[in-house]
Amino acid sequence: MEQIVIKSLPEWEALAEHLIKQLARREERLTKAVVLALSGDLGAGKTTLVQALARGLGVAETVVSPTFTIMKFYATKNVEFRQLVHMDAYRVEALGELAPLHFSEILNQPSTLFCIEWGERIKPALPGGTIFLNINHEQDDLRIVTVTEG
Repeated sequence: MEQIVIKSLPEWEALAEHLIKQLARREERLTKAVVLALSGDLGAGKTTLVQALARGLGVAETVVSPTFTIMKFYATKNVEFRQLVHMDAYRVEALGELAPLHFSEILNQPSTLFCIEWGERIKPALPGGTIFLNINHEQDDLRIVTVTEG
């Protein structure tokens, strides 16, 4: 378990850069998606982190929370991760709702970084090796990010 203190937007950017470098070394990215499950209260920074990851991957589009669309796909300019998938699982009430979203197929797409906000809501559907990032909003701009692998 690793804990990271975040106090500013540049520190979110640095965390994203660190994660991209670490995740690019994972062998499984060659055969399946690398999954990041993000959890934390509303306003904790889940979307902010995905936006920083998107910038680090060279996504040209503006990344916003997919709360109502559930899932968004972005092409990247990164060689290791050609695609960023951003999902918001907050409104998923049952695991059966994942099938129409082609969730299993996305998990099996190589060179894909799959970021799932509210990932704890669908934890039984997440593959082994998922990286869990829990973001605690301590005070003002102070966040504590706890990183674990499951």
